[in-house]
Amino acid sequence: MVSQIIKWYLLAFMLLPTHAWLIVQDCEWNVVLNSHDDLGGEKKVFHKQLPVHSDITMFHNLTDSPIDLTNKNSHYLAFPYYLKINLTCTKQDTKGVIRQAFLNGLNPVVTVTFEEPINNLQQKAEQLQIEMEAAPYRIPGLCDSEEVCHMSWFAPMPIMNGSVVMDILVESNGLGLDIEEKRFFININGYMRNTHTGLKASIGQVVPNLGRMLTLGQPSRPIWSTYEKAPVRVLGDFPDHKVILLSNTEFSDFTAIEVAIDSCWIGSLGCPQEKFSSTISDAISLESMLFIRQNQLVYYFIGRYDVLRNTRFASTAWNRVLNNVCVAKLNPVPFPYDGEYILALGGGSNEGEVYVGSIQDTFITFISLLSNKKENVCTFLKTSCRVIWAVYQTEDSCLTLLVQETKSNQSNYSIVSYSTSTSTFKLLYHVPPFVPKDTDQGFVMLVGLEEYTTTPLVPRGLSYSPFSTIFYIWGNVILQSYDAMNYIYLSEFPSQSPIKYFVQSYRGDLVWVTESEEIWFSLEGSSVIRRVYPSQAWRSYSTMQLLMGSRDFGLNESFISLFFNKDGLHQLVYIVDPDGTGRLVQRKFPLSTLLPTLYLSEQQHYWVIVRQLDYISFPDTCLFASMRMHELPAPQRFTRMEHYRILPPDVMDEAGFHNNFSLSVYQGLVFQLLWLHTDYNRDYYFYVASNRNSSGGVYVKMSSYTKSYDLMPDNELPEKIYLDKYNEYSFSVFLSIATTEDGSPPAAKPLWGKGRPGAVSRGSPILATVERLEEKSLEYVWLTVVLAHPTHVASTLQRQELMNRGSLLYKVTIRDKGHYPRQELSGLNALTSSMTLKIMNSALNCHRYTGTGLQMQGYEVVPIYIGCPPGKRLAFDITRTLRYTAKKNNRYYDCISINPDMPCFFFDDIFYPFFLIQDMVTGESGLFHGNYTLTIIGGGAYKEENIREFAYDKVKVYNPRINGSPPHSLIWTRADPTKPIRTDPSGRIVLAGTNSGIRWLCRRHSPCHDILPSGLLAPDYYFLMEVTNRDVDESTYCDYDLDFIIHVHGLPLSPERKYFYVKITMAILWGILILYILYHALAPKIRALWTRLLQRLEDIVVLRSESMSTFSSPHTSFSLDPETGAESPHSNRRSSVSQVPASD
Repeated sequence: MVSQIIKWYLLAFMLLPTHAWLIVQDCEWNVVLNSHDDLGGEKKVFHKQLPVHSDITMFHNLTDSPIDLTNKNSHYLAFPYYLKINLTCTKQDTKGVIRQAFLNGLNPVVTVTFEEPINNLQQKAEQLQIEMEAAPYRIPGLCDSEEVCHMSWFAPMPIMNGSVVMDILVESNGLGLDIEEKRFFININGYMRNTHTGLKASIGQVVPNLGRMLTLGQPSRPIWSTYEKAPVRVLGDFPDHKVILLSNTEFSDFTAIEVAIDSCWIGSLGCPQEKFSSTISDAISLESMLFIRQNQLVYYFIGRYDVLRNTRFASTAWNRVLNNVCVAKLNPVPFPYDGEYILALGGGSNEGEVYVGSIQDTFITFISLLSNKKENVCTFLKTSCRVIWAVYQTEDSCLTLLVQETKSNQSNYSIVSYSTSTSTFKLLYHVPPFVPKDTDQGFVMLVGLEEYTTTPLVPRGLSYSPFSTIFYIWGNVILQSYDAMNYIYLSEFPSQSPIKYFVQSYRGDLVWVTESEEIWFSLEGSSVIRRVYPSQAWRSYSTMQLLMGSRDFGLNESFISLFFNKDGLHQLVYIVDPDGTGRLVQRKFPLSTLLPTLYLSEQQHYWVIVRQLDYISFPDTCLFASMRMHELPAPQRFTRMEHYRILPPDVMDEAGFHNNFSLSVYQGLVFQLLWLHTDYNRDYYFYVASNRNSSGGVYVKMSSYTKSYDLMPDNELPEKIYLDKYNEYSFSVFLSIATTEDGSPPAAKPLWGKGRPGAVSRGSPILATVERLEEKSLEYVWLTVVLAHPTHVASTLQRQELMNRGSLLYKVTIRDKGHYPRQELSGLNALTSSMTLKIMNSALNCHRYTGTGLQMQGYEVVPIYIGCPPGKRLAFDITRTLRYTAKKNNRYYDCISINPDMPCFFFDDIFYPFFLIQDMVTGESGLFHGNYTLTIIGGGAYKEENIREFAYDKVKVYNPRINGSPPHSLIWTRADPTKPIRTDPSGRIVLAGTNSGIRWLCRRHSPCHDILPSGLLAPDYYFLMEVTNRDVDESTYCDYDLDFIIHVHGLPLSPERKYFYVKITMAILWGILILYILYHALAPKIRALWTRLLQRLEDIVVLRSESMSTFSSPHTSFSLDPETGAESPHSNRRSSVSQVPASD
């Protein structure tokens, strides 16, 4: 017995990672949030989401940096939080280690990965991560003689519109201390609010002490949430307390909250309750909502998420739903599709009813599952029944129900499906009443010929993975199926303790917890099952952790829950310290250590002496020694992850420390970069300073803000891949079976430096037996690829045996078949699938030793998304369009007023549009060769500001449609009517490539008809055009949709207006001609008349002048005219008029 215990501890010692004994690995990264105006202060809760505007004034001081605040694209704001990065050490002085690391050149590199939202209002799905180097910062405080008493590193905590889930990877820059990378999860918490007394929970009252709610031996329960989309996780089921634990950091820290609900107990004959309990029985977190169930009552709460644009719908109190329904259970729907969902199972008078809750932009609607005949599942089965569990396969619009039928006090179980599209039920499978007999093969195929025991088979729940399409029925047994109709019984799981809940990673790992709190592990598609807790391997591991002083383990503890995230399997544990205080701890569950320990402990071992050293040797049942990936393509092309690299601005401080000013500048630059990314404006500056006398003590080097297109694969399969239509993903797998150079077993490890009594020496029969057991052959090593959707994806394997190297080389190609029937926007609603690489008989048997411990090998799962990849868009290729249009028309007439951003096209020329597919992830751009339809949806004359969108009924008239007759259009038509015409289902003309020439018409009743000229120039018009390949393009799964504007000049006048202008012109010409003729015919008379008129006028003027002068003379006398008797004046001066002598 003692030797067996020693064996276990030796195994635990051997499998500990080597670096655990290095003094530097006593430390690890630690990340918390600091408020923008409280650097170095206490950690904050991530609830503020709006940018800070106060720091923009600082950029006015950067006069010698390439920053233009007058530019319309300048948005140098700040985020409300910083990431504060520290080292946390258990055995060393943390502050001293940080100072030493900084002086040795250590700077943490922070990579923030944003999770795309479920309902993206901009309809632009994207995968985005930003890599930032943290800036060292001196924490203010008292200091005796040292220049740096306390310091930390800081980086902006960026926020992207629409993203509420973020993971943060912190790693070393490769200088100074080599600290192992660590992943953190800091998401936005929309369930907190600011008050005059501080930050408070908006869903209830914070509970400061957990002692009265948590006790040792308390049963564990599951944590339910939307897969990788829920910013917070919630945990309920605290007996007799309406309390939930809420965490936005994957339970690295949490808040206990007593929810503010009415706690009404509405028991009745229709909904009987055995007793009242304030316990929150079910708790589920979605992207922006929480659901809880207390007794039969269901409540929901909408969080306040500004980045999701749902602030006007945010709740101020818990709201009840399904008020008239007796709800027995809530079931989660982990995978959204066109929205989120939740399932409610009826009880009491509603037993057998299933209600599907649909959440679309925070609007909740519940519908009952009824057939076309208004039947529920019990009526369909024609029996008394209740629904135990329900699974919603959102991609297939199908629900699968586990139904318990009761007949004559006997229970039978059935699997029934319901199609939401056709509203029909279908019986899929009758669960066997008894547990099948084991066949010592680890599984039994249920085909009707198997034998059964007398133990009743009692299913308790269902589980489904859309990645692998594997369906599980779990209870006191586990049944596995790929179609929910044909099952395999996994016989290695005993039926003594039934399963309480099932946890999936959706990356191949399965974990379940039984009623006796046992933890079991398996792999999807495998029949190998291991109990990892409680086990001797676990006891040995936990004892070693206690000896090493780990705070995450205790002598008195009980685990509360298990959950998977991107960092693996995690355990929530309640630990009672020796002083009696209790604490809740989240720790990583050590599967990579426990599984090899369990495996080796099952093998017979030998003590071997090699070169006077003692070895412990285990027969290696793994058929290969190592598995490596080669010739992997550049990851970004398939992962679709856009990656930015950012360095902090240079500072003039001699020690290299940043201050509040430089960190604010860092914030503004990161904000500007992400704003430009969102706006698809990526024109960056490249600037090099000539000296260090920068304004403000900060130098902004814009070349440090770049987008990376050349990330390397690092010989590891990507986390996921996207496949468009007919895309291929190829790589090589290198398998080696070689042993060590001296022939000693690969698993051998020296334990002592001298010989050990009783050990066998080299050449002994026992060692020969060990070596024969460890002989390997290439004939037994085979690689298989398991595809979740073989109807959509195909795989090819090319095997090459390298005999001289004892190795195999597999060339693997994964190819899309082009059978996916949907065409979606970029990144939306892709088919969830997966590829699984398996080495024959390697499940849980093969491991490889790394610097961080043992890891499983021989089993790799890569999720595959079939559909339109994120980060692709359609763009108008103005350069190619201009060049090709000018070439085909043998001319090009541009506008008189040239605009380089919007060149003109001549009305009489045939217009040949071309389009590009721009890949925002790889930076590539190529000609679009697919089919498309072109529609003019708006326009305006003279100026771009005059563009107006047309009504839908007008759009149909303005653009050509063919419905069994020649095409009729008012604005444009095909340039070459002799070529065959292809149309979409609605009759629109389909264009493609160079067969895309269109001729402008602008007929009567069109908006571009009879445009009045502006001045002496021909009229012009701006057309708003929509191009889409929806339902007409078979080259891609992408539904491209592009709106763009073109400027057309030289529009002709209407015939009526031309005639009118001709008439006016002719009238003017005739008028001029008549005037000319009249001028030449009547000119002499007119001149004579004019001359006489002028003479007469002169005479009148002369006479008037004489009269005036005579009247005004001073020597004037008067005489009486003898004839008339009138007086006449006489002057003494001689008259100027000659006297005419009187006649005789």
